[in-house]
Amino acid sequence: MKVLITGGAGFIGSNIASYLKQEGYDVIVFDNFERSIKNVKNVLKGIAIEKLDLRGDLRKIIKHARKSVIVHAAAYINAKESIKKPLEYLENNVASTVNLLKATSKIAEKIIYLSSAAVYGEPKHLPINEEHELNPINPYGASKLSAEYWIKAYSNLYGINYVILRLFNVYGEGQKGEYAGVISKFIEKARKRKPLIIYGDGLQTRDFVYVGDVAKAVKLAIKTKNFNEIYNIGFGKSTTINQLAEIIMEAFSFYKKPIYMPERKGDIKHSQADISKAIKLLDYKPEVSLKEGIKKIINI
Repeated sequence: MKVLITGGAGFIGSNIASYLKQEGYDVIVFDNFERSIKNVKNVLKGIAIEKLDLRGDLRKIIKHARKSVIVHAAAYINAKESIKKPLEYLENNVASTVNLLKATSKIAEKIIYLSSAAVYGEPKHLPINEEHELNPINPYGASKLSAEYWIKAYSNLYGINYVILRLFNVYGEGQKGEYAGVISKFIEKARKRKPLIIYGDGLQTRDFVYVGDVAKAVKLAIKTKNFNEIYNIGFGKSTTINQLAEIIMEAFSFYKKPIYMPERKGDIKHSQADISKAIKLLDYKPEVSLKEGIKKIINI
């Protein structure tokens, strides 16, 4: 089966592309390389790569889209940045999705959209199931939710099947640079034996899911007959940022008291995924614990 991956040169997209290639899929990556990972050609060795900006002419993707599955991973992902640049997030996360749908919804077999737990905002209850109120608190979350609605609309209009995966805090190898998550930033500090920086009191919680488990969830979404559904993809366990700091310092066998900074505007306090729907309907089973995943990153 042919799988087209938008944003396939990014952290999550490249991991998905490599995994699906190993699993025997015919994979083509599309990316504008604006925020791609380092050494992307080595990471995606043996995978066809096309330079493409989803905000422009999509003839390159249309050529391959008939009866294919599209994994739509392309997005800006930084909540803090989205507050400063809301129009860029609207353009890159929403308008580009609409452009992709216009080009492919009549010819592609299925679209798998990588959404985000940011659509929920500050949770009213934990764990968060897919029926939880949708109340994003930053432009990033709003852009991901808007794209979900556009996908549903095009499914209703043209019959394209979809699976929406609401990803929680994804981490793993290759997540570096300005747009990296808290785990990568903590590891970078710990490697240099510098104190970790924590925003707020460190009691905020996150549900960390290893990128390899996300890639497996995408494969399950490709294969599933339970499409036109939304699924939470996390590990199903919450961890405080203070606990995360301790795990990482322990992995490096060093301790320095973290530096606590004022909490950041636009950050939620708590998060934990209810993954029971994905377990039941996708046969999703996250395998890599937080400690195991951190060891994988450190040992590469």
